[in-house]
Amino acid sequence: SINLISQITSETQIELGYKAGTAGIHALSLSEVQGLDDIAYIILEDLVTGTASNLLENNTYQFSASPGDIEHRFNLYFDEITTSIDVADDLVYSVYAGSQQIHIEFNKPVSGVVSVYNMLGQPVTDRQMENQQKLTIIHNLPAGVYILKGLFGDKQLEKKLIIK
Repeated sequence: SINLISQITSETQIELGYKAGTAGIHALSLSEVQGLDDIAYIILEDLVTGTASNLLENNTYQFSASPGDIEHRFNLYFDEITTSIDVADDLVYSVYAGSQQIHIEFNKPVSGVVSVYNMLGQPVTDRQMENQQKLTIIHNLPAGVYILKGLFGDKQLEKKLIIK
């Protein structure tokens, strides 16, 4: 149980310990969030399985644990909603993923950089664009949820991307 943290930013990382009393399936749940209006993601990283889950989308995380497992099993990360940058949604025609490719089509040619991040906020790939209207990123990423970010001059793009 965490009662009070004075300030949470995208730099905040909280180490969570878990000590299983019995072997089996256990669950962590996010039951109430107060005062985090600017937080877009609360990411629970499972250090044993290497998975990450956004607790604001799915508030319960189930996992297998046994007595004697490492106690520092989880980290919590937070990502803030950005409101001070001009959003580039008007530039984007479509974004979709399939067959180990991410496709992005724009309404007009753009120059900038497009990056893909995992749910821990770590960059997994990026591509530079020079006066292009379409971009295809070939990847070898495992299935999961990713964040696609683009920066085009003073405009920023951010889209959730699900790779199956």
